[in-house]
Amino acid sequence: MRYTTEHHWLRADAGFVIVGITPFAVAQLGTLVLVDLPQMADSIAKGDEIAMVESSKAVSDITAPISGDIVAVNTALAGNPTLINGDPMGDGWMF
Repeated sequence: MRYTTEHHWLRADAGFVIVGITPFAVAQLGTLVLVDLPQMADSIAKGDEIAMVESSKAVSDITAPISGDIVAVNTALAGNPTLINGDPMGDGWMF
């Protein structure tokens, strides 16, 4: 598990990297009401704004912590963004 100064977490799994936001980031944001994720097959560069989360407190852009291709997104977040609040390091993964 790796962490960035922007409060992302990265976990290597079977040759892929799973990305989410840390419990600290979730605590600062509060209850999430909307998550906008990158599209499948998008090529991203480190530092690109690729996702957005909205809470009752703020709207925050998520920047790519690494370069690569998006091969999976957590589609469950579209209908239930609070999965990130309840389990940011597990069921609340983003891409």
